This record gives sequence, structure tokens and C-alpha cells, in this order.
Amino acid sequence: MRRVKGAITMSIIVLSTTTAGAQPAPIHEAGEAPALQPAPPPAPPPLMVARLPEPPKNGLHVNPLGMLFGVFGLGYERVLHDRVAIQLSGQYTKMWYSDDDVWAIGAQLRPYFFFFRPAPGGMYISPLASIAYSSVTVGSATGSGVGYSVGATIGYSWVIGRHFNIRAGGGVQYMSIRAEAEGDGVTATAGYSGVLPALDLSMGFVF
Repeated sequence: MRRVKGAITMSIIVLSTTTAGAQPAPIHEAGEAPALQPAPPPAPPPLMVARLPEPPKNGLHVNPLGMLFGVFGLGYERVLHDRVAIQLSGQYTKMWYSDDDVWAIGAQLRPYFFFFRPAPGGMYISPLASIAYSSVTVGSATGSGVGYSVGATIGYSWVIGRHFNIRAGGGVQYMSIRAEAEGDGVTATAGYSGVLPALDLSMGFVF
């Protein structure tokens, strides 16, 4: 009897020790599903903002069409605003098609106003104004004078590969290049004054 009683007492001690550290299971009413904790929302992916490359702000331009008519020049252009650029160019004119020896050197200033795209690309309108010192030789008579032109063109500018720029357009201009020549009793006037077409066909390097 003492052995049985000791065994019972030991069993009670072991059972009490085993269940002492256990947490009681939650009690749910009949038919009630255990409440589930909602999963935390996934973290949003990092925001990636794609930045478009900045349009070129500077450019160097030549007019190969003007060279056919004896006008050689190089222009520097600067973008002042998203839709506005200004170009200043130096020019040398040699009227190879004239019977007289006429040449001129001068400068041209022209802003460009772009309509639908940031400068220097897209459709544009461009007023122009130039002034030049001209010289003429007729036979033995030589002289000089001042010439000028004013006008405007409308056209389109293509920027290819971010650095190559082609422009094509047309308009009208009033040109006056005239010089008085005197020598050996001879007085002559050479040059031209009147309305002419103004044609744009320029190639440039923009950066």
C-alpha cells in the first residue's frame, strides 16, 4: 500500500510540473472560427522618377545654301528659354555672280521662337536683321558703303542624335547692298536694293 500511494503522489507531481509552463488554449464558442490577424500590407516599391535629358543650350551653325549665293558665315546660338533662342553670326559676302567686284562683311542677329517643342527643336519663326560694310570696284573706280537686310522666316528644326541640328524654312527679306565708286573721272553705283526670298537651310552642332 505504501508503494502504490507513493506512485500516485509521484504521478501527481510530474503532471503538475508538465502543465505548469503551458499556456491555456483559447476557448472559442461552438461554431466560432478563431480570429485571424490580418497580414501587414507589403511595402511599396521605391519611387523611380525618370528624368529626361536636358535639351542642348548652345549651338554653332552654318548656312550651306547661303554659300551658293556668296554668303559665308558662322553663327553662335544660345537658348534663353524653353521656347526662345537667339543667334549672332558673322558673315562675309562675295558677289561672284556680279560683273563688278563687290564684297561685304557684317553681322546678323536673329531670335528664334519655337512653338511646340523646347528649343532648339521643332517649328519656329525667326525675324532677322543684318548690317554689313560693303566695297565695290567698277573698272578703275572703287568705293564703299553700308548695307543691311531685314526680314523673317518660318521653318522646322530637327535635332538628330542630341548634337546634330538641321533647319529648313523660308520667308522674305528686304535687302540693300549699295556702294558708290569713284575714280579717274568715273562715278558708279553698284549693289542691290529690293525684296528677296529668305531661305533657311542651316546645319549645326548643338551642345
